Amino acid sequence: MADLSERLNKSEEAVDEYLKIPYLYPKDTSLVIKAYLRAARIFEDKEDWANAKIIYDKIMAYEVDEKTFAQERLDQINKYLKIKIVMKGQNYGNLANERMGTNDRRRPVMIPIILVRF
Repeated sequence: MADLSERLNKSEEAVDEYLKIPYLYPKDTSLVIKAYLRAARIFEDKEDWANAKIIYDKIMAYEVDEKTFAQERLDQINKYLKIKIVMKGQNYGNLANERMGTNDRRRPVMIPIILVRF
């Protein structure tokens, strides 16, 4: 049912169905992890980072190979959110001058910024 909802672009329904699986089949670890990964992907596609992190944290509680992937995704999300906070809260000119140790705004400074798209 979850796969069908996802194919029909009904992401909310798909997430609801995926998140039922751990309660319906708690002993089927591979099915539970697969459902969590698909739900997390949907959250990431929607840029719902908080819920994606919650799902990846749930995966971290299991001793499975996908735990490494979940940790990598958590690290990437946290890195992305830190960059986003810095970009949102800073004046780029002042940030560049602070890093160069000068308040002289006449001097152009280039700072590489890497944007990550998930």
